[in-house]
Amino acid sequence: MNKSIIVKEIEDDNINVLNDYKNCIICCSTTEPLILMINNFCECFQNVFICEKCFIKWLFKNNKCFICRVKFTNEDNYRFYIYDIQITELFIKILVKIEQLYINIPNNSEDSNTIGHYTSSIFSFYYNIITKNNLKLIIFFMFVFFSIFCISQFILKKIM
Repeated sequence: MNKSIIVKEIEDDNINVLNDYKNCIICCSTTEPLILMINNFCECFQNVFICEKCFIKWLFKNNKCFICRVKFTNEDNYRFYIYDIQITELFIKILVKIEQLYINIPNNSEDSNTIGHYTSSIFSFYYNIITKNNLKLIIFFMFVFFSIFCISQFILKKIM
């Protein structure tokens, strides 16, 4: 079994899902637009409906199976590499959230190892995503990558 989580728009109303009704598995909202999360990571469930807000919160704060509580990460303990997010708008929202969380680089030199780890993790994440997507996303990521690189270099110069 390929350990991955696929996130895409709902195309079929007759799909077998963990939460029976058309509501979010976390907040139970019926008014928020739902997305389909396909679980190829563990065998507890196959599909689940979840709203975008809850998915993004869950991805960054919990990222565990709803039933067995196993963490959805790869062998290097990276959570983002196992996801195949097929909704461009959601994908961009996640990238913005990553930048907000990991580009806030500390100002003291004691944390210089942390700077290298975060920037290399983000760059490798972008590279991994770029190799799976189309030309428009590649151009977008080139812009984001270049922006992050320039910002990190500027901050590193200020710290040193």
